[in-house]
This record gives sequence, structure tokens and C-alpha cells, in this order.
Amino acid sequence: MNRINCIRIGGGTPTRDLFAVNNPGIWGNNMDPMDMRIARLLAQQNSRMGFEDDSSDSDDSEGSFQTNSVPLHIGGAKGGIRPQRNSQTTRSSQKDSPTRRRNFDVSIDIGNISLNVKSGNLAEQEADVIINSVATDLDLTKGVGSSAIFAAGGQVIQQECDDSYSDGISYGDVAVTSGGQLKCSKVYHVALPSWNNNEHEIQDILKKCFVLMGQSGAALRSMVIPPLGYGFLRFPDDVIARNMISTIVEFGKNSQIHHSSVSIVCHRRQHAIFKALKTEVKRLTVQLHMDMYKGDLKTPSYWTRYDQTKTLENGIVTNI
Repeated sequence: MNRINCIRIGGGTPTRDLFAVNNPGIWGNNMDPMDMRIARLLAQQNSRMGFEDDSSDSDDSEGSFQTNSVPLHIGGAKGGIRPQRNSQTTRSSQKDSPTRRRNFDVSIDIGNISLNVKSGNLAEQEADVIINSVATDLDLTKGVGSSAIFAAGGQVIQQECDDSYSDGISYGDVAVTSGGQLKCSKVYHVALPSWNNNEHEIQDILKKCFVLMGQSGAALRSMVIPPLGYGFLRFPDDVIARNMISTIVEFGKNSQIHHSSVSIVCHRRQHAIFKALKTEVKRLTVQLHMDMYKGDLKTPSYWTRYDQTKTLENGIVTNI
């Protein structure tokens, strides 16, 4: 009996070992049809793939074996079979490598806005507008996110801030510059105060950004936003998520605005706020689906109303 240690079933389920045997009667009742099918396939290819007998108890059941064959990954978010990226990974190297978290994007369409919550680097995003959280003096070297914008966008953005806003801006205001070397047309620099039970600040500043974007007509149609209030401003994660999503929903339902794409981008290490934003989007998704069935059912307006009092029998119209 050959023990196959390189098979993983499902993207989110624990690792399960499959026993590839040539005797169909030994499959057992605990294997589902997909497991049986894959195991039979591997059993037929044992000699070609170079699997060695591992029926004795050993301490390598948690790791990958070293062989010239390519380990397979079964399932995952979209299912299917694909080779693992690193076929030479050993048990020791797997233990030494840090655990990697999977951050899956979530998306939803809200009226005229397509909202996406994803993980990434704000300064690397491509959009018409990138929102940057800054201090009131518009010194782009302050703060992690603002420093990344400065490093990627170049000195021209800082120079525009100094020339157009020599005295800085006040809390709640927005400074507009070009995108410099960033992959955007405009950067909206916003100044938020620290958390003091003032969650309305997030809504107010986002509304100003949407108004500025709307004033451009159809020139600006996509926007990338960091989690506003996160980090040293100390806004709670749930407050950030609730107020950002609710403001985007409000503008999405405005039929006067052009269809726009809005992405909230969290840094890869901002796991807590990323989770809070995804939870809020999922809650909104459920609420939108519930609202669809609250009203009375009505026929579509484009249906033709039939008002005749006649019936059709055997191809002949007769009065009722």
C-alpha cells in the first residue's frame, strides 16, 4: 500500500492522506467519490510518478516527500487540480516558513458603484483617484501610507502641496494634486483628526471626495481608498468599516452620478480592518437580498397587459 502525502483536499480543509491501492475493496466507507477517483488515478501512476512504499509508521506524515514527481493540489477556492508551486519543499522548510494568511477580495454592486475590498499596496494601485490620509501640514513624509505615496509618486506631489496649500489644510478638508508618477490622475489628500467618538468625520470626508469626483463629470470614474482613520488615528475597526461602507452605499444609490468603481485597499498586514470591512460587505449583501423580497411582487413594467375576455380553443377565439 502506497501512502500519498502530497494530496490536499479542499482549499480550507485540513490535510488528509490518501491511500492509493490497487485493490478496489480496501477504499473504506469514509472516502467520498472524488477522493476515490483521485486515489485510483494516482494508484495507476505510482510506478511512473516514483512513489515509494510508506506503509510503515514514520514521522513525515505532516510534510511533503522528496521525489521527482509534482505534488498536486485538489480543490481550492475554484476547485480543479493544479501543481503546487514548489515541488521541492520539505517538511523542515515548511516548518521554518511563516504562516501565510489568505486574504480574499470581496465585491458587490451598489446602484451605480462597484465596490471592491482587497489587500494590496495603495501606492501601486491603478485608478483615476487615489485618496491619501495626511497630516494637516501636508508633509507627505509623515505616516506610513503617505510616505509610500510620496516615494512612488515623486517630489512633484509634495511640491504641488507646498505651492497650492502653503498653510496646509484643516481637519476635514481635502487637498487635490496630480498623481505624479502614480498610476492615477488625481490624489485627494484628506486630513482626519484622531478618534474621539467622532465617526461622522469619516462620512464627511468621503462625501467631499465623492462630490469632487462627481464635479469632474465622466473624467474620473474610479477611486482607491485606504481604511480611513486606521492606525495612529485610532478609529475602531468596526467604526471605520461601518461608516466607509454606508457612505459608499449612499452615493451608489444616487442615480445622478456616473457608474464608478471604488476599491478599499488594505495593506497586507492590516488583517483586522480587512476582516472588519469584509464582514460589513457580507452583511450588506445579505441585507440587499432581503430587501429585494420585502415589497409586493409586481410584474415587470415592460410586460403587455392582456385585457381580452375571450379564450382561445382549438385555434378559434370564443367569448367567455
